[in-house]
Amino acid sequence: MMKTAEKKKTTYGLIDDKTPVGRVFEFDEGAMLDGDDVPMPAALKYIGPDGDMILLVTPGGEEWPLAAADDQDERIFRDEWNKKFAPHCTGYTDPASLDDAPEAVEAPAPAADKALAEVGKQLGEADDLQARMKDALRAYDEAAKNYETLHEQAKDAKDRMEVADMAWKSAARAMSERDAEMPLFGKADPAVPKPDKPEDESDKPEGDSWREVALVELRKTNGRAMISQRVITALAEHNPPIVNLGALADWQKKKGEFWAKDIKGLGERGRQQIEDAVEHFWAKERKPAKK
Repeated sequence: MMKTAEKKKTTYGLIDDKTPVGRVFEFDEGAMLDGDDVPMPAALKYIGPDGDMILLVTPGGEEWPLAAADDQDERIFRDEWNKKFAPHCTGYTDPASLDDAPEAVEAPAPAADKALAEVGKQLGEADDLQARMKDALRAYDEAAKNYETLHEQAKDAKDRMEVADMAWKSAARAMSERDAEMPLFGKADPAVPKPDKPEDESDKPEGDSWREVALVELRKTNGRAMISQRVITALAEHNPPIVNLGALADWQKKKGEFWAKDIKGLGERGRQQIEDAVEHFWAKERKPAKK
């Protein structure tokens, strides 16, 4: 069926998504487009879309300078067609029945384009696998580092627990074996020195001068070492530093029987050395002065 244009001539040549495949657009044969010096053919047949472009062919096989030389197809951008060619369309003819009209299909890509597309797809898949492998290796390294850190922390905690358990058992055993009270470590208040009451005032240490006695002065008694240098250093580096009898008595009063437990590097032997040296000091201080 032929439709001719009168008032809305420019709408006949427009192509959109609803334009049926097979529609033949008609032109005034020999019409010259603006800016072109080649006349239009009498008709062009719409073959279908090709992305943003459309396919057209001369239905009678007439040569058209814009058509490709091999198959006389011409791909034109849809917007270019609607602006440049559609206004010159004088009418169109649709297939005998739109129900029988062929469906618009995408133009098949040339073999080279398909090959390039397949290569691009394979490269994309390879890049994706490589990225996944890198992510997996990165996650493994991080998990391995975390495992090593936690393993070392657990081992260190176990070692500290065993040392603390040994120290506690050793202290408890030593306390149970002691039959007599020591002046600085009595049962009622083990941290406060409780010397026996001297028979007269001349046997009592004068004031608090004993508090200033440095522990290093107790190292040797009667020519033998009472306290090792390691023990003196451990006490001096403690917080607070314990460098004299006063500081020692204050720390023992605060901590009680297990005063040595929290002093790093002291140990059971160090505790025994301190207690022996202090006991010897008080025994010497209480000895009656010679007249």
